[in-house]
Amino acid sequence: MMFCICCVKLFINVPWWYVAYNRMISPFLTQRTKSKFVFAGPTKTAETLFRYIAPEQVPVQYGGLSR
Repeated sequence: MMFCICCVKLFINVPWWYVAYNRMISPFLTQRTKSKFVFAGPTKTAETLFRYIAPEQVPVQYGGLSR
């Protein structure tokens, strides 16, 4: 059985209140659990996407180069 060690769930354009909620509950989560999820608000969508996905694969509506 194979497991992906580097897999993360990427959530983009999450509302500001969810980012705040996530910051409130994160001290109660283990580091392993926190490392599995990435939340990007509307202002940091492209920046966050490009850390995990090549700009050529990201649609233009999210700041990428794919048409």
